[in-house]
Amino acid sequence: MIEIKTLVEDSDIFKTDPEFVRGIIKSIAEDQKFKTDEEQSKLEFERARLVRLEKRLELEKLRLQTASENVDNNVFTDTEYPGNNCENLIYGTRNC
Repeated sequence: MIEIKTLVEDSDIFKTDPEFVRGIIKSIAEDQKFKTDEEQSKLEFERARLVRLEKRLELEKLRLQTASENVDNNVFTDTEYPGNNCENLIYGTRNC
């Protein structure tokens, strides 16, 4: 970092117009901060999406387990028929 600072300060353009060079450096730093913040936001969104999908998967596993237990006990309802929940899981995750 010190070497870069020395190179910039020793340049002809810095000697001629230091405020211009400082403005460019400030602009570059702001652009980098914006890009970093944008990437961080995307990462947080994807993490939240992953948590939501994991919860949906956990819920579907519990529903399938309940349906399986009902099959073992010969108990069926329209919403607990074994094939429905698996299909909902497959088709439901496509919309995420």
